[in-house]
Amino acid sequence: RTGEFIQSMLAHQSQSAHNMLPTWSMHHNENFCMIGYHSVSAITDAYIKGIRNYDSKKLLEAMKYGANLDHFGLKSYKKYGYIRAGDEAESVSKTLEYAYDDWCLAQFANDLGKSDDYEYFMQRSENWRNLYDASSTFFRPKYADGTFLVDFVPKEYSAYYCESNAWHYFWNVPQNIEGLIDTVGGAEAFEQKLDSM
Repeated sequence: RTGEFIQSMLAHQSQSAHNMLPTWSMHHNENFCMIGYHSVSAITDAYIKGIRNYDSKKLLEAMKYGANLDHFGLKSYKKYGYIRAGDEAESVSKTLEYAYDDWCLAQFANDLGKSDDYEYFMQRSENWRNLYDASSTFFRPKYADGTFLVDFVPKEYSAYYCESNAWHYFWNVPQNIEGLIDTVGGAEAFEQKLDSM
């Protein structure tokens, strides 16, 4: 059934006015009510598990198309390595979600032997680092000039995070847990942060 779901995603892409894999479909149409391009994570998960009753090459092109659009902060994300505060709502959340999706896309491309795509999306998957603020130890909104948002309150629900806050989104680097642990100062500091939450 998972393979059939993925075939449906491809059908959605080919019949959608946006020519994209689904982000958040409703009534047979895309309504874009959520962030990221997470069809990629579901497809990659199935592919790595050996579920492959679909056109993998066509899927790779569809995934790359969605990842390289210029909407919902992707233009800023591709150009600067993060979505700049003020360019797009939920800039921190979207940066982190895109980085995870990029990692998933890289794994899919790598298994298909597409080394250029693998390298490109692996590089993008590390964009989470561009919003990490060592002084607060959180992913923090950053302006175009490279400065972080002042008067930052990590537990505040704000326009920079999607339905959450900086505490929740701190942990959203599933593609590189080891890198996140190192970035925050090692295992002990990471454990202390987890206990604090």
